[in-house]
Amino acid sequence: MWLCKLNERGMLGRSFVPPQGIGDLRSLTRTRSRLAQDQVRHQDRVEKILEDAAEDLGGDL
Repeated sequence: MWLCKLNERGMLGRSFVPPQGIGDLRSLTRTRSRLAQDQVRHQDRVEKILEDAAEDLGGDL
């Protein structure tokens, strides 16, 4: 409600929208970060599966 009143009075500034090139770079950076996190998650999962399999066989890695 109070935001509407501020907007009606012209007291709110416009949101910052970066240029297309900067927006693309930010998107690529977010994608790269997410892929790196996924890679670590998958590596940890494989490591756990192998450790569990070694325990089932009675051996140690």
